[in-house]
Amino acid sequence: MKYTQDSIGFSFQSVSSMLARHSDNVLQANLNLSYSQYKVMTVLSNILSAKQVDIAEHLSQTEASISRQIKQMQHEKLIEVKVNPANRREHLVSMTAKGSRIYSKATDLLNRVYWPVFRNLNDSELRNMQNSLQILSNYLSK
Repeated sequence: MKYTQDSIGFSFQSVSSMLARHSDNVLQANLNLSYSQYKVMTVLSNILSAKQVDIAEHLSQTEASISRQIKQMQHEKLIEVKVNPANRREHLVSMTAKGSRIYSKATDLLNRVYWPVFRNLNDSELRNMQNSLQILSNYLSK
């Protein structure tokens, strides 16, 4: 199959961009939080703390773009950055209690916003889509 606007790859890119833009608009309007910040918080929600470089790698972004997000989120008191006691040259990023509350609200909000998008699919279709996305994610993260 040629890579054209009709290809599944282009369709995924297009839908992904639309979802990201919509997520950003909803989060900004309701919580004054960007979708980029939400993604950083998602990484931090699964671990106690992380180095900036690890967050960037996990999100497939540059360290510079993550650094900008971290500075802004620090200013908003959503995250904190501490020196790693085991290696004083390393800084560890973690979510604050305020950040955890905002992250929870943002996750609930996005789930409510996206329910109308996916409610037209039955349970089997949703499971198949989730399984297919997991297979693609596993392949691309190799």
